[in-house]
Amino acid sequence: MTAFGLTAQVQAQESRVKDWSYRAEVFGLFGNGRLYNGDNLWGSGLEYGGGIGVRPFSGWMKRIGFEFEGAHFKSSRTTRSISVFQNQTMDVSTFRNLDSRLLQGSVLYHFRSGTRMQPFGSIGIGRLNANYSFECVNCIFDVQPGTGALIPRESKSEYRGGKTGITFGGGLKFAINRHLSVRSQAQWVGMSAGSGINLDALRFQLGLGVHF
Repeated sequence: MTAFGLTAQVQAQESRVKDWSYRAEVFGLFGNGRLYNGDNLWGSGLEYGGGIGVRPFSGWMKRIGFEFEGAHFKSSRTTRSISVFQNQTMDVSTFRNLDSRLLQGSVLYHFRSGTRMQPFGSIGIGRLNANYSFECVNCIFDVQPGTGALIPRESKSEYRGGKTGITFGGGLKFAINRHLSVRSQAQWVGMSAGSGINLDALRFQLGLGVHF
């Protein structure tokens, strides 16, 4: 009787998971982020964030959802090399520091609805803010007349600002049970429109969602 009861509970749970539907979701994400200025990679590393989502419709339209998400990405990188120019040894060092935040609202379309595994695509509008600084020691120098000695010049650049653009991507939600899921996604954030610096980001994320 005990075995029969456990089997019935497992079957009932599987049935509920197969018919996986929900109206609201709270999720957290972490993974690898990469931020570019055009073709120039500003930084890459751990990114984390989270958000909320709703699926307010019924019928075939329940495949459509809306999400709001925020994410934070920070990266620091130092490189050092030794070079020789005109018989003088130069210790060349570069320092890169990046701190960025992304806020976005997206529309999702789930290619399957009510099933345990639900792939989706997304498109939205986002705001990407970035603080980036670059410093290179002994990268640029002047040659002193007469002696030929190398005189280093300061080489620094800094950007503080943000841009608004389009986000698009796709991923997969997999139900562990009716109220908990594993989520993976890849997303491209394109902020290249308009004048000034072009900001583009590539994100690979993994996380958990809680569903109601």
